[in-house]
Formats: sequence, C-alpha cells, structure tokens
Amino acid sequence: MWAAWVLPLLHLALNNPLMHPTGLVVPAWWILTLLLIPLLIQKLDLKPRRALALFTLIGLAAIPTTWGIVFGIGDASAGAWLIGQLRALTQWNKGVPNGLVLAFVSVLAWRRGIAGSALRYDGLWRGFVIGSIVLGSVMLLRADTLATIPGIDMTVSIVAFVLSGLVGLALMALTGTLAIENMRSTSHLGISRSWVAVVGSTVALVLVLGWAAGLFFAPDTVARVLSYLRPIIELIFLGLAGLATLIAYALLWVIQPLLQSAYRRLLPILQRDDLGRLREFLLEDVKIGQREPPDLAPIWEASWRPIFVLAVAALATWLIVRAWRDRARTDAGSIIETRESLLTAGLVRSQLKSLLRRKKPGTAYLPLDPTDSARDAIRAVYQTLLSRTREAGVPRRREVTPASYARELALRWPLHSAAFDLLTRLYTLARYGPIEPTLEDVASARQALDELVLTDHEKAARA
Repeated sequence: MWAAWVLPLLHLALNNPLMHPTGLVVPAWWILTLLLIPLLIQKLDLKPRRALALFTLIGLAAIPTTWGIVFGIGDASAGAWLIGQLRALTQWNKGVPNGLVLAFVSVLAWRRGIAGSALRYDGLWRGFVIGSIVLGSVMLLRADTLATIPGIDMTVSIVAFVLSGLVGLALMALTGTLAIENMRSTSHLGISRSWVAVVGSTVALVLVLGWAAGLFFAPDTVARVLSYLRPIIELIFLGLAGLATLIAYALLWVIQPLLQSAYRRLLPILQRDDLGRLREFLLEDVKIGQREPPDLAPIWEASWRPIFVLAVAALATWLIVRAWRDRARTDAGSIIETRESLLTAGLVRSQLKSLLRRKKPGTAYLPLDPTDSARDAIRAVYQTLLSRTREAGVPRRREVTPASYARELALRWPLHSAAFDLLTRLYTLARYGPIEPTLEDVASARQALDELVLTDHEKAARA
C-alpha cells in the first residue's frame, strides 16, 4: 500500500523541469524489496546492538544500490562510479540532483520496513488516508501530462492501493479479534503462514472451480449474473472516483490562492520564454549554482562538498536509528503508558489536586467486585479483617508483610492464630497466586472471619 502511493509521487518528483537528470524510472520491485528486507532481518533474532548495526549498514548501502539500479553503472569501475555519484549531489547548476531524491526515498522505504513489524491499526489507517490524499492530488493533473511522465500508471497504482489497503485492514481486524478471543479463553489462537496459505488456496480453488463449472454447465446464467453485478461494480468504482474527486477538489480549494499567485508571477515569463528558460530563471533567481561567494575561504571552498555528503549520510543514519528505536519501543507490549518526561502538566495537576484534597476519615481500600471474582471476594474478607483489627487497636503498618502481621495478631489473640493463618494464606493466594481461588476457599475465608472475636487476650483466655 505504501509503495502504491509513493511511486507516482516519486516519479513526479524525478521528472519535472527543476530536476536533473530527468526521464528516470524506479522499478516497483526495488521499493518492495527495501520494504521487505528489514522484516527478514528481524527474523534472524540478533542482539539489539548487532541488529542496529546491520540495519544501519545495509540501509546506507541501499542508497548507492538505488543509484545503480536507476542510473546504471556502465563501464566505469565501482569506485569511480560512486565518487561520480557523490559529486553529482553537489552539482546544482543544471537542476536539483535526482540522486538526493533517490537517497531520501530509499532511506524512507528502509525505515518504513523497519517499523513494519510494529505497525498497528491506527498506523495502517493513517497510511490509508495519506495515500488517498496523495493519489487524489495526482489525479488533479491532466491525463496527457501524466502520459508523458515515465513510470506512472494510475490505474495500477489505484487498484494496488485499494486492494492492499483493504487486505491490510482486514488482517488487522482479524488479529484484533484473535487477541480478544485469547483474553476470553484459555486456549491460544493464532495466525500462521500455513493457515493463511491453506485458507487462501482453498478460497481461490473454490472460486476457480465454481467459475469453471458455471461457464461449462450454464454460461448464459453466468452472463446474466455478471450483467446483474455490473451496476454494483460500476457503483463501487464511481464511489472511489467520487471520493478521489472530493479529496482533489478539497485540496484545490486549499491551494487555489497559492496557485493564483504563482500563476500571476510566472505568466509573463511563460509568454516570452520556453520551459527551459523558466528553469534557468528559477535556478538563477534562488541563486543555485557552482558560483562560490568571493568572501569564502579556500579551505571552505575545497571542503563544502564532502561536508554536504557527510551530512546526507548522517541524516540517513539518524533516520534509520530512530526508526529502530521507535520499533523497539512499540514492541514493548507490556508498557501501558509511555512518557517523554516524568514532569508533565497532567501529572503536576494530579499531584496538586491530591495535595490540596482533604482526606476523609478512615482508610480507603482498593475497589473490589466480590460478586464476580473469587479473588476480590477473598480480598474483601481480608479488608474487613484489617478494619476490625484497626478498630481493636492493632492496625497494620505499611512496612509489615501479611505473614508478619499474622504473627503479630496471633500474639495478641492466640486463640485465633489458626484463623489468622488461614485468612493470610488465602489472601496471599488471591492477591499473588497464579491460580484462581475456588468457591470453597471463599466460604472458608468468610467462616474464619465470622468466628473471630477480637477482644482482649486476657478476657478471651478466661472465657
């Protein structure tokens, strides 16, 4: 889906009068390769540092590889060809170097592949919306203009984008359903490649056999069914075209003032000069070229090109490293909330409210639901025990563990030591144990609590 909307935009960027050289075509298979290789590397289960180094090295190597695929290497040696491509990045006298655009897109595709394993439903839906806006904007151009730009086939791009987007959204919904079912049941449900292959091949085989049987036994019926379905198909395509047109007109409404201003400024130039002169005028107007200002020192004159190339490499490395860190942060599924800083406005407000709030008398416990949970039922019994012991003058301090508190209570009321031990053991099981307590444990805890008479131990001994 990402490649389907990026490729038309990329070919528009590579083939316009401001770029040099023009007439370039980036094969779709190479963009898909840059997206899929990071997913395969993550299957190697490398250590984080080694994986980051491997991602960075291969990501930087993808830039000259993209140049070689698009520009071609020719008969020059690899070293001389690479030096020539690096020098071309600073040759702005003929136009903006397309090597910069290719380097930027290759790094973006690489980092998109790194983040692909951590893609969530909101990210996929956001990409679907962005792709729809981009394709709708491209459709604003005239058909004869698009026909002159190599590498653009809007029909293929739209069909690939819609189909891949729908499949992606369906798979995301399926994984969400599986996650909910795994939370409800004890058996683990999952999706494997074998399951997808079997289900997909079975569905395809049923469709092919049904289609073949229909054509063989009742071709007239099939033709009639297709005639019935043709309005529905046309309605679907009409809806997609209407959505794209709506997006296109919305964008046109937003950028219309900018287009009118640019039209008023460029119309006199277009009337007396050709398109090639327009490019020279724009480049000269923004002062792009190889002319160095006279006040620059000779050392800067000799070193600005290597510095520019190193800056491009540093930017690519930073993008790849950041994508890796974002993926690793997203993979930590046990983290419910993340903060960029410990000091946030919401945290400060909540702390101030807690500080200024007047405490009510008594000790508040955690809210429980004893009717639906055996754990909560036993914890509610233990909370009742804590309330009674606090009223009896033996409150539980924060630093005292349940086991130590049970021994403290047994020293105060030795006749009920067995009840204290039972309540403590059941509470520990309900609070920290991996096994859900039974209804018999709940009944035992309530019976032990009902039998407790927390009086003075001397009176209890005499009784």
